[in-house]
Amino acid sequence: MGRTILRCLYDGAVPELTLAGAVDLWDHEHLNKEIMPGVPLQSDLQKVVDQADVVIDFSSHFGTAGNAERLAEWKKAWVIGTTGLSKEEQAAVEAAAQVIPVVQAPNMSLGVNLLFTLLEDAARALKDKGYDVEIV
Repeated sequence: MGRTILRCLYDGAVPELTLAGAVDLWDHEHLNKEIMPGVPLQSDLQKVVDQADVVIDFSSHFGTAGNAERLAEWKKAWVIGTTGLSKEEQAAVEAAAQVIPVVQAPNMSLGVNLLFTLLEDAARALKDKGYDVEIV
C-alpha cells in the first residue's frame, strides 16, 4: 500500500499532496536512497515528522504501537493502515486518538473494501428473507 501511495504522489494524482519524507527500518535495502526526487528513505521518524502535517503508517503492529505515544506528543495527525494489532497496541492507538486526529482502516485495499460493501448489501437484502447473516 505504501508503494501505491508513492506512485500516486509521483504521478501527481493528487497535486495538492506532497511527500515530506519516508521512514523504514534501519536495515532496509533502500535506506538513504531517494524513493522520489529529493526524498531519501530514512530510519528516524522524528527527522521526517517535523516536515509533515499527517503521518501515514503502514508499518508493523509493533511499529504502529510504538508510534502512538510519539505522534500524540508531536501533535501529528495519523492515518493507520496496519493490521494485526493486539488489544494493548489498539489501546495505544485509542489513547493517541484522544490527543490527535486518527483515521484507522486496517485494510485499505480496494478489493477488500469492495467486499465489505458487498457483504453489507447482501446482509441487508437477505435480512428480511429470514436469513441470519454472520461473518465468523
